[in-house]
Amino acid sequence: MYGGQVFVFKNLVVDAFMTKDVGKGLLWADLIKCPVVDLDYAKTLKPGDRVDIVGYCVGRDVTQSPGLVFRDCFVLQTGSIQLPAPGGGGIFTPGY
Repeated sequence: MYGGQVFVFKNLVVDAFMTKDVGKGLLWADLIKCPVVDLDYAKTLKPGDRVDIVGYCVGRDVTQSPGLVFRDCFVLQTGSIQLPAPGGGGIFTPGY
């Protein structure tokens, strides 16, 4: 249902869980795997930092439920993206 959609996660607080796989090129936005484009920037994140993540959803993660897999995730300083953007859809906030 969400495959092929671009998502923007706003004002996420960086914590230990989010960065646990940064050495593998991943950040976690709740239960969403986000392979980051700028890994050098992702490695500088510290607990308590706030970020926006923009990524392309490729579908459900079959290894866990619930969960989505993304590709090409951009991690930006919070406030870098202003919403609603012209032509944009709704905002999705993960919550379980």
